[in-house]
Amino acid sequence: MIKVLFDDILYVESMREYIYLHTSKEKIVTKLRTYEIEKLLGEGFVRIHRSFVVNIKRVTAFNAEDVFIGSVTLPIGVRYKKHVQGLFNKHG
Repeated sequence: MIKVLFDDILYVESMREYIYLHTSKEKIVTKLRTYEIEKLLGEGFVRIHRSFVVNIKRVTAFNAEDVFIGSVTLPIGVRYKKHVQGLFNKHG
């Protein structure tokens, strides 16, 4: 077992039945479904794509197509675009 603080998570990446928790220090693999981790993480995180959930506090920039967390570029899925843009425009 590894203790991971929510604030340390940059983003979550889904790969079939596994998810990767990307932190500033490491990448942790666990066997959870994306909807399960979304539920655990709560309001400080938003799903931007079928395969990605991001920590809102860690987003450094965004445009109509992508979210940026430092040097990492993550795509915004068509299904999530309207919600994501509204959320980030609100948080400025």
